[in-house]
Amino acid sequence: MAGRAIAVSLISIALASALTGCSSPSEPAPSAETIVDTFVSDGLAITEPRDNTDVWCRLRVHVGDCVQFFTTEEMQIVTYSSADDVAEFRYGVVGHTVATSEAAAEYYFASNGNVVLSSAGRELTPEQAAGYLNSLEAFLASTEISQ
Repeated sequence: MAGRAIAVSLISIALASALTGCSSPSEPAPSAETIVDTFVSDGLAITEPRDNTDVWCRLRVHVGDCVQFFTTEEMQIVTYSSADDVAEFRYGVVGHTVATSEAAAEYYFASNGNVVLSSAGRELTPEQAAGYLNSLEAFLASTEISQ
């Protein structure tokens, strides 16, 4: 049941991305480990981070051509090598309209176009989810400035 919920939720990534029009050039994605460290240093809860890349990305199970797939009790962190990879994934599943706007609201796309945060199946409030996205965006902005 949890696997089905994750699969349905991951399909929502594509649909939400289509709605947000995410197709700009992307910066290289930070590693999922770096994102986890950023959340921790910003005082956000991160419980039991697990690298599930081999299951989700290497086998391309429901997430397309992702680079890393980390899960924590609070969220999933999925990174892609480019916005084009996210778009390709979106194109591959856009015909499978199983997501609701409620499910799509559980996905957050970083402005660089290649990091996706998901609170699907987690008990985060919209305010808590916004805290993670704001932390990620601030980190991305700081690395963009320093490059």
